[in-house]
Amino acid sequence: GNRWPSNEAMMADYIISAHTHFAISIKKEKYVYKEKVWVKSVLDANIAEKYYKKFNSKIEMVSMPPFNDLILGKPMKKEYDGSNPVFTSGVFDYLNAEVYDLKGNFIGSVKKICL
Repeated sequence: GNRWPSNEAMMADYIISAHTHFAISIKKEKYVYKEKVWVKSVLDANIAEKYYKKFNSKIEMVSMPPFNDLILGKPMKKEYDGSNPVFTSGVFDYLNAEVYDLKGNFIGSVKKICL
């Protein structure tokens, strides 16, 4: 989650990423709480070709939630501010990534659900 995928990994159908600790902020009445989430993003081939000579143009990246109960994660914002280089560079589309709760229910895209 904080390194560039290898050239071989970019040829796969999926990359499974960890160490990004995604969470969303949920506002209910006057309280805001965090919920861990799964995030699925697609490749932006135009940007990927700046970093990779070959890649699977249909590759998707699935970012896992933290499994440690003591780590809730950093709430997602409309602008990515983490350490994953494929999001900071735009190789994978963060803003349009799909967000799912821990039960696998689709919540929405980052741009639609972030506070």
